[in-house]
Amino acid sequence: MEFMQFHPTALAVKGAPRFYCPRRWRGDRRVLRNIGLERFMKRYNEAQELAPRDIVARAIVSEMHARKARMCIWT
Repeated sequence: MEFMQFHPTALAVKGAPRFYCPRRWRGDRRVLRNIGLERFMKRYNEAQELAPRDIVARAIVSEMHARKARMCIWT
């Protein structure tokens, strides 16, 4: 399991299959926003959206639990 790779971000559009969003997209000025459209990664890591996958994944889950949301929003 220590060598298993995961990707914390996927594009979710109602009625369409989800697909992986590469880190390159996050590096290309894409940001993560919560259900209230607030950019939240600055609260979790100074690298924000470019933080390591495990930090991004934990931040997304924390935001979803805090906001009682089913998904976060890319913009």
